[in-house]
Amino acid sequence: MGVMKPNPEFFKAVIKKYNVAPHEVLVIDDLPENIAAAQTDVGCKVFLFNNNPKALRTHLQHLEVLPHEMLH
Repeated sequence: MGVMKPNPEFFKAVIKKYNVAPHEVLVIDDLPENIAAAQTDVGCKVFLFNNNPKALRTHLQHLEVLPHEMLH
C-alpha cells in the first residue's frame, strides 16, 4: 500500500480498495495513535483493544456484528 498506520492515508487506501464508506469500517487496534487517525482523520468506527476480549465482544454485540448471547 506504500503507507503504514497511523498515517490516515493507510485507512483511506483500504476504504478505496474495498469501495466502502468510512463509517462502514471498524478499526480494532491496540495503539491509541492508530485509533485516533482512523476515527478523527478518516471517520471510521474504532475500538481500542486493551487485551480484554470480553469488552471487545460486548462492543461487537453493541454494533450488531456479533449476536447478543441468549440469557437462560
